[in-house]
Amino acid sequence: MSQVVLEGQRIAIHAGAQGNDAVVGLHDVGFKTLLSRLGISTTWGAGERYILFTTPEPKIISFALGDVRYDAGEVSGQAGFAPYERGGEVYLPFYTLLRAVGFEPKIDGGETILQSQVEVDIQSRGQAARVLMHAGVPLAGRLIASSGNRIVYQFDGVGSTLERTRRVHAGGIDEIRIEQSGSVRAPVTRVTFVLSDGANASEMPSENNHDFQLAINGGRGRQVAAATAAPAPSPSPVETASPKSVVAVTAVDAAQSQDGFSVRIAVSGNASFEWHRLLDNRWYVDIHGATLQAPPRDETQTAPSVTSLRVHQVSGDSVRVALTLTGPKLVDVNPGADGLTLLAHNEDDDMLARSGSGSIGGNAVATAAPTSEGWKFKPAPAKTYVPTNPRLIVLDPGHGGSDAGAQRGGLSEKTLTLDISQRLRALLIVRGWQVQLTRTTDIDVYAPNDSAKEELQARVDVANNTGARLFVSVHVNSFVNDAPNGTTTYYYKTEDRQLAQAVHDRLTSANLGTKDDGIIKNNFYVVVHTAMPAILIETAFLSNPNDFALLQSSAWLQRIAKAIADGIGEYAGAPVAAGSGQR
Repeated sequence: MSQVVLEGQRIAIHAGAQGNDAVVGLHDVGFKTLLSRLGISTTWGAGERYILFTTPEPKIISFALGDVRYDAGEVSGQAGFAPYERGGEVYLPFYTLLRAVGFEPKIDGGETILQSQVEVDIQSRGQAARVLMHAGVPLAGRLIASSGNRIVYQFDGVGSTLERTRRVHAGGIDEIRIEQSGSVRAPVTRVTFVLSDGANASEMPSENNHDFQLAINGGRGRQVAAATAAPAPSPSPVETASPKSVVAVTAVDAAQSQDGFSVRIAVSGNASFEWHRLLDNRWYVDIHGATLQAPPRDETQTAPSVTSLRVHQVSGDSVRVALTLTGPKLVDVNPGADGLTLLAHNEDDDMLARSGSGSIGGNAVATAAPTSEGWKFKPAPAKTYVPTNPRLIVLDPGHGGSDAGAQRGGLSEKTLTLDISQRLRALLIVRGWQVQLTRTTDIDVYAPNDSAKEELQARVDVANNTGARLFVSVHVNSFVNDAPNGTTTYYYKTEDRQLAQAVHDRLTSANLGTKDDGIIKNNFYVVVHTAMPAILIETAFLSNPNDFALLQSSAWLQRIAKAIADGIGEYAGAPVAAGSGQR
């Protein structure tokens, strides 16, 4: 049992620690009370994979069982652990969800304070821009200073983990500066806008009290400046007390060598650090309890392993050094008495840890979290299965006949999967493979209105009885609402993993226009019970508007078929010549 404090009100929640996050049950009474007070609704049903949270804006936060990745609106992130189901209850990364809906958990006096965080979004067009500031609690901005090309707004009761300085140079805004003061329970955030010459700003009405908007325009007088700024309140002792950190990042030097791209971070004093690797090849390290005394950096790099380097103060007490890698590159992290050295190797690596931590200074040490399955895979062990027909690939168009599968707007899953599978068969035959489909028309493979097990076993039998080399099942996904989207490749057996990796790599590199939903281990019947390497591909979501538009395109169906064919070729090579006797 633990307590959280939301706007001064205490809520008892059954939450326990799990890694660097907290775990909470979806049906915990206190958790449901918290969601209700925030106006957040939940969508999940037994046997479903996705758990959705919808905020009042609305903004949809989407989690998936068994997957550390999540979506918060248009932004993707990585949780401290993957949601899981046990005994009919779903367990979620509590702190990750809080941050996704705009709250930062802060410890004060032994209590967990849910501090609302202000978000700043800029939408620019030509010489104009719209600035939207949003928080999880009512947001009231006060103009406290207006001088020259600078205007300053203060927001009481909200904090910020945004970068202190954000260079914009668009829509009449040159720069945004963020300052946080106050206390954990009564935070204060000031936002300074540095405008371009001749630009002006005016406040705009908002549809709800959680938003605050500004219009930036170069064509009219500075309306905000013409207003009389409210006098700034006398600073409280908390606001004026700026704790002096004895730790400073004094220099960040980067160089390219034969071994890779190295970054030397000079740090004075003892500090802890924490690093993370994201699935889109971004990598960053946060040095805690430190201030940035070196100049911030945001640079493009041309190294074989790194395309960008960024150095910023990301909060009042953390300095972040971030790299964008060119692929799954190993990054060595070596702390010392006077800093931290990073080395991004030029070659790809098969097994990569996602996170690690350590300390700098007198007791320098670094550790990495164990690599989890699903990130990158080690080569599969030698297969025990020997195909009697090594040139045959079985394709399984999902659903059919009395089972239409997912449907929307005149499209049905059973028709789409057959279309894609027929295109894929043609490509594979041209490349020298023999191909057999579990169904070639709109029929049930076993019998009309049969049971799921009878139908799926009939599909498995086609592959097992013919001694096929590979089995690929093609599907189209769907959900109860339109938020989830993307392409997913599923596997189950150890010998399936390399096939899944090869095919999914080609799917994600084909610029299909769908989100990469990753490679996931799942006990789907057809991949569990086939003797040969087998995968199941969920190509896109009929229930999602963007994916639905793609599924209506014949050209897109051809592209996804080609990506699967290319992945099969990457995994299996060329088929053996007929009559060669090779298996």
